[in-house]
Amino acid sequence: MAIANWCVSPAQSGNDGTITLRVDSSLVLVDVIAENAKTALHTRALLTDLRREDFRVFDNGREMPIRSFDAGVQNTTRPIALWLIVQCPESFPPNWHSDFMLGETRTLRPAMDHLRADDAVGVAHWCDDGKAVIDLQPGHDSDGALAKVEEVLGQKAIQGENRAGELAMQKMIRLVLKSTHEMTPDRLPIFLFLYGDHCATYVEEANAILRDLLETSGLVFGINNIGVSFDSYLSSRAGQIFYLAHYYSRETGGEFTLQPIQPCFQMRSITSSRSYIFATPSDSNPRSSMARGTH
Repeated sequence: MAIANWCVSPAQSGNDGTITLRVDSSLVLVDVIAENAKTALHTRALLTDLRREDFRVFDNGREMPIRSFDAGVQNTTRPIALWLIVQCPESFPPNWHSDFMLGETRTLRPAMDHLRADDAVGVAHWCDDGKAVIDLQPGHDSDGALAKVEEVLGQKAIQGENRAGELAMQKMIRLVLKSTHEMTPDRLPIFLFLYGDHCATYVEEANAILRDLLETSGLVFGINNIGVSFDSYLSSRAGQIFYLAHYYSRETGGEFTLQPIQPCFQMRSITSSRSYIFATPSDSNPRSSMARGTH
């Protein structure tokens, strides 16, 4: 979705009698994914053949006219910044955090072939001792990014505590969003958590992170090798949100895979996420706008 703001300055006459009209514009991209659930296969299929009339766009409950429409990976959609996200090693069972990926990052290599030439891959991690680090700025060296993940996971296990880890995770997400925002060309931030998702934080903090993600059209995906089971009935309790990576992926339109490492479908979903772009009138707010399918 593209939301345009226009500001027209008064016309000025030059000495030669010509009239100059100054127009300032700004554009906010809000990328939209359309999917069809296939419960029998426990996967979701991307809908790539929808038309303009299949969508309705709302801003704070008010329907907005669609001024322009674009679809498909090869049109004017943004390249992505794919971030491989891990938690540093800790003295816990390996499946709780990201240790299950140590020595297994090679399984991601075939999936990298689904990236476009103008996409970029970066690496970031956080720790329960409060550390949040961007290990590798997004670039075009997929093998280097996988090697960096191995390097992070090969470090000595740290000792930390839950609250410091909660805040470090939030800091890491914001660092990634800031880094992506500063890139040229403009890129769609994609988080791929290689993570057991054994985490929680206060509701207001989780929702503040979610707002930051939605403001940038950020998408969250995750891979878990079934080391930590997911119970949706326990995802919100005692004033906290549990299974944060699941929560962020669900609310941003991504996906968290609960199965042994099979990243190829995951990467196809991620790199096909640039499906539809809309343009709506200038008073739309990217935080409150939403698109609905008519089917």
